[in-house]
Amino acid sequence: MDRRRTLAASRTKAEAAHPAGANCRSACGWLALLLAGLVLAACSSVSMGYRGAPTLAGWWIDRQLDLPAAHREALDRALDETHRWHAGAPRQALAAILRDAAQRLERPVNEADLREVIAALEAHADEVSTHFANALLPRLPALDAQELARIDARLAERQRDYAEKRLGKDEKAQQQRRRERTEEAAEDWFGTVSAVQRALVARSIESGAFDDRVWVAERARRQQALVDALRGGLNKVGGTQQAGALQRWFSDWRRDRSAAVSAAIAAQRQASIVLWLDMIEAATPAQRQHLRERLLGWADDLDRAARAVLLAEAKG
Repeated sequence: MDRRRTLAASRTKAEAAHPAGANCRSACGWLALLLAGLVLAACSSVSMGYRGAPTLAGWWIDRQLDLPAAHREALDRALDETHRWHAGAPRQALAAILRDAAQRLERPVNEADLREVIAALEAHADEVSTHFANALLPRLPALDAQELARIDARLAERQRDYAEKRLGKDEKAQQQRRRERTEEAAEDWFGTVSAVQRALVARSIESGAFDDRVWVAERARRQQALVDALRGGLNKVGGTQQAGALQRWFSDWRRDRSAAVSAAIAAQRQASIVLWLDMIEAATPAQRQHLRERLLGWADDLDRAARAVLLAEAKG
């Protein structure tokens, strides 16, 4: 699997695990999405993906933003620094979350279990994203008006592509695509998908709880907030104001989200939790064991990959 396909597969399966959509910082969850996605997506080569995380994340961000050369250099350095940082204690924390999730499968799983594991993964993703922001922003040059216009145009283009992918089909076709994605994720996690589990997926998807329009609108809002933060730094010496606006963008990503959208996202999240809880409850002992072994295997893969990163660092 080449780098682009690895990242695409990670994002697709991670979104399938959460049928409401990729619950991340919209266009720019970036490294946090990549690190969490490679784990949650059960990519067949977690070690390869982890070792190549900076390259994969840099390629994806640049594809979204069409960055000037100086900004891409700053991005690459920040990603490398974040990767080296993550290979130590933060990676151990992520592996511990996965092992804790595996241990919970040794007994009946309830909603509190799922919420606690999800909360731990999201807190980890927030920690990675914050570290990345702190590594990136001091290095980031200020943008001029022409550079900002190019980024704005690229984001608009990517948003149109995203909306077309999410909303370009009728509702029945969208539901079928969600069902297929979710069943693929379930097969990856459980090894097989029973008729009962397929029925659970179909019932959940057909309930209408998952509305892609919410995620298309939320992504557009976040992208506009990013452009506004970048525009706020135009003509400011050293990019200080721009860095401050971007720091707020990273740290307060729910800002200006309407009450209606917040309620819709919370409802979709709850529907996802209920679905996966039902799927686990319907799993056979062999399926539960398969999922447990997958979680433990991902944790072990992360440990091996991180050791390789740290060894390479030590060798210079």
